[in-house]
Amino acid sequence: MLDTKDENRLLLLNEIIRVRERIIKENKRDEKLLKKCEEIERYLNNSRLSKDEIVKYKYKVIVLEREVDEYESSKKKTLLWMIAITGAITSVLNHVINGGVLKLDSPGWETFFTKYFGMFLFMLIGVIGAISKLLLDEYKTGKDKTDQILLGFLFPVVFVNLFSYNEGQIQGVIIVNLLIFVCGFSVEFILLFLNRLIDIAKKTFNLEEKEDPSRALGSLDNKASTENK
Repeated sequence: MLDTKDENRLLLLNEIIRVRERIIKENKRDEKLLKKCEEIERYLNNSRLSKDEIVKYKYKVIVLEREVDEYESSKKKTLLWMIAITGAITSVLNHVINGGVLKLDSPGWETFFTKYFGMFLFMLIGVIGAISKLLLDEYKTGKDKTDQILLGFLFPVVFVNLFSYNEGQIQGVIIVNLLIFVCGFSVEFILLFLNRLIDIAKKTFNLEEKEDPSRALGSLDNKASTENK
């Protein structure tokens, strides 16, 4: 019969195998996760663990499972940083190449900072739109009434970013901010907007699909035959 320590070791071994199979099944094949999984599995296969080591590796398995759970969110965080950094770099290069900031005393620096911070402002407004959508979806479930309080806090943030006002009177809508906010709020709007941009690009570069003459001739023949009937 196995003693208690061997039983615990086998239980841990089964747990790490389950984690490894989950990583493969869910296509979370991150090299670091698999490496950690391999190290734990090898050690459990080749060692007789003390009580302290059993506790130690139990927590290692728990931490690894948490990393697997958070794998998708960590990937998305990395992607967000990549978007932010890429956006910053492209803004800088675009401004420098256009000759706005070739000298330190150039007046283009003021324009540069306006564009640079403006881009991050738009990013934040887009995030506010996404948060608004998530909170509204959560509020509709009716599970947590604190969502209404959060929406109450969020609304003034949305308002001051989308409307211009003076002395208690609304002067108008800031169209660009409204566009960015709606893009953050609605995926469908983003897709429609991008499709419209593609249509505009096709017209600009004269890349619209032209009708095949043979297809047009065929359609005329079909029409004629239909009329004869």
